[in-house]
Amino acid sequence: MSALYQLLFKSQVKKPLTDQALTQLAKLCRFKNFTHQLSGLLVYSNEHFYQLLEGRLESLESVYQCILQDRRHQKVVLLAKEPIAERTFWRWHMKRAVIDDKGDIRAQLIAQMQKDNLLASTNKNDGGFILKPFSNMLFKQVVKSSSTL
Repeated sequence: MSALYQLLFKSQVKKPLTDQALTQLAKLCRFKNFTHQLSGLLVYSNEHFYQLLEGRLESLESVYQCILQDRRHQKVVLLAKEPIAERTFWRWHMKRAVIDDKGDIRAQLIAQMQKDNLLASTNKNDGGFILKPFSNMLFKQVVKSSSTL
């Protein structure tokens, strides 16, 4: 069995997305991730995507190459690619969250998960496991700087 990896990247959308467009995109991502046996979280904030994907390295790199070619994205930046012992988002082929830069990122993500009853279903009620990949200072700085672009 191949080792598991997490890949975190950010990108800017070429044009703002409506809720309906985001929902359609999330469905498309779920299907693509299912076929590649990937799991992850897609965060949309201030016309930027922050996406964390988990799975076999070959699958991650294949999907990432498609994202680099996707005309909906621009300024794609790989923030992290590292091996992991187990998946953080094993229940989701792609969970979508929409946040803004007006408050605590952690609190907004936890609120999104609680709203969807996802924390209770995981038996990890503090939400920390969801946010671990997003808790580093680099991610927080990227979200803050993206709001000024």
